[in-house]
Amino acid sequence: MDTEKGLYLTEQFPFADFPMFDKAISIRPGTQTHFWGEDTSKIQALFHHLIGESKCEAGTKWLDGLDVSLMTCRELGERGLAAGSARSRVFQSLTIEEHFRIRTTAVRSELSTKHWLEKAKEWFPVLRSVPRTVCGNFSGGEQQTLMLALATIGSPRIVIIEEPFTGLSVEARRDVESVFEALTKQGTMILSLSQDSSTFENKSIVIQLDH
Repeated sequence: MDTEKGLYLTEQFPFADFPMFDKAISIRPGTQTHFWGEDTSKIQALFHHLIGESKCEAGTKWLDGLDVSLMTCRELGERGLAAGSARSRVFQSLTIEEHFRIRTTAVRSELSTKHWLEKAKEWFPVLRSVPRTVCGNFSGGEQQTLMLALATIGSPRIVIIEEPFTGLSVEARRDVESVFEALTKQGTMILSLSQDSSTFENKSIVIQLDH
């Protein structure tokens, strides 16, 4: 069992009687992996277990050689995991800049809020015109873009996103795909989970949840 680099999920993860996988899954640094299925409950269950919001009842989850099966979302965040979901909510009364300040502090980044905000505007052009606008005035697509941008702060080791393209225009989707490609070139692992089968068109690995 090679658990030294990347993410490794053993058989029966995360339930013995209802496992997501019938064999071990190994996800390497610098790759994109897409979990696809028509059952929303499976997608949401896997997302919550991967990011540490739910505990595994069976199987184990390894990150860079360490068993992280029982780690909380916060503990996984300290080890370089960033996550986001189309069901996530931004703070309606805060601006993009305020969101970035909170996230930069949370991940204990050595780089400034200004650095990450400028990087986000470079990667996500839709955010350039609204840095001081309160997020309650954003469209659904703009809020989704902000959620994705926040997940890139701190150069995370692994990014796990549920339904990454929900509410995005064709142009915004291309921007996100370009960002994911840039992150993988830096060695980041990108995991996306979706009911949208087209999401996996250019992924390194595709895993179907509906057997």
